[in-house]
Formats: sequence, C-alpha cells, structure tokens
Amino acid sequence: VYSDYEIIELACNFLNKLNLKYELEINSIGTKEDRDVYREQLKEYFEKNDIKCEKDPLKILDKLNEFDNVPKMNLSKESMDRFEQLQDVLTDNQINFTHNPYIIRGLDYYNDLVFEIKIEGMTILAGGRYNQLSEQINSKHKQSAVGFACGVERIMLFADIDLKNTNIAIVSMNVDKYSLKVARKMRSLNYKCCVYRGYKVTKALNFLSKEYKYVVIIGEDEEKKQTFNLKNLDLSEQKEFYLNDDFVLF
Repeated sequence: VYSDYEIIELACNFLNKLNLKYELEINSIGTKEDRDVYREQLKEYFEKNDIKCEKDPLKILDKLNEFDNVPKMNLSKESMDRFEQLQDVLTDNQINFTHNPYIIRGLDYYNDLVFEIKIEGMTILAGGRYNQLSEQINSKHKQSAVGFACGVERIMLFADIDLKNTNIAIVSMNVDKYSLKVARKMRSLNYKCCVYRGYKVTKALNFLSKEYKYVVIIGEDEEKKQTFNLKNLDLSEQKEFYLNDDFVLF
C-alpha cells in the first residue's frame, strides 16, 4: 500500500512542479480471480444490451464513455482492504482523488491499483501495480512492481514551460571535438544543450533563433584560445568565456 501511495505522490509532485491543475482518479481491479468473475458479468451485460463482445470484455469497458447500469467489480476482501487503506493514506496526506470504478487500464498484467491523472478530460499520466508482469515476460523471479507512464506531448499542451530560455544550441564549425568539450562543460553546470554540425553560421542562426534564446558558435579561433562566445539572440548581445571558467546566462 505504501509503495502504491509513493508512486502516486511522485506523479502528483511532478505535475505540481509544473503548476498544473489536474484530477487524480483511482481504482482497484483486484486479483486475477476477481477479474475473471467480472469478465463474465460484463459479458452477460454486453449481450443483454446488444454490445458486441468478440474480445476481452474488460478492454471493451476501457473504451466506453457512458457507464449507466454497467456492473461494478466485486473485490476480494484482501483487495478491498488494501484499496481502502490506500485511500486513507492519500486522504491523510491531503492528496485529492476520485474513485472511478470503471478505470481498468485494459492491460492484462495490472492488478489491484490502477490510476489516471487527467487535465480537462484528457489523460496525461496513468499507471498502477503490475505484480504479474515479470512472470509474463518469462522472468525466473516473480517481482512485484508499481509505476506510471506519462505523455510528454500531452503535458506540454498544458504546461507553461519556456524551453527556449533554458536550452543552448552549440554550432560546430568543423571543430567537433572541442565543441563536445564545451557541451560537456555546460551540462556539468546543469544547462541543457545540443550540438549542431555541418551548418553555415547564417543558416544556423536563422533556424535556431526560432527555438533557442542562446547560441554558441565555435570555430578554430575559439578552439585555439579555449574559449566560446555565448550569444543572447533576444538581446543581440554576446559574451566571451574561457572553457575552464564558470559562466551564467544573461
């Protein structure tokens, strides 16, 4: 239960740091035995309501938009106790959530906890517990696990992140070896940078100015002096730094 809580907390902290407003929905899909019984209940329900059920009923449920009169899963006592304990821990730690009994996460290796985080109805992050996964991939050892995945592109739709202000483009004018040293220097100071090769200066500046605020052009002169010129394209200014010196963006 506590590792389930921690993975949810990790996901929420990640989104909180991006100042995103989101909704957390959780559910328990119980044990394999719980799901086998639920499959038969769903199959019967779908047949009565003229819904084609040519494949796993759980995967059909995962795609439904309306759930009027759809039966809910009956959990074993162990899974129910576990789920109630998780809800208590989330509440105690002031993590807001909604119990959505129809979250299934349509993958066979999940058990007990499943959760989704949504913004404006769009799922941007989802996960759960998957204790059977290691066995399904032919591992010799059973390994319990819990985790999540997120859609980076979806998060970027809602996150107010100015990547242009944090990234640095390095343009190498046939001095690739030295350019990599400069890139390593910047990364050691926690700056994000990317090295571009094979471009003329004018062409490089034209397309890089659309994505980057900072650009470094490195040629033979810079290599000889062991320096680099950092250009701020917004201010049309540049400063020279020695490779062995620390520097800050301006």
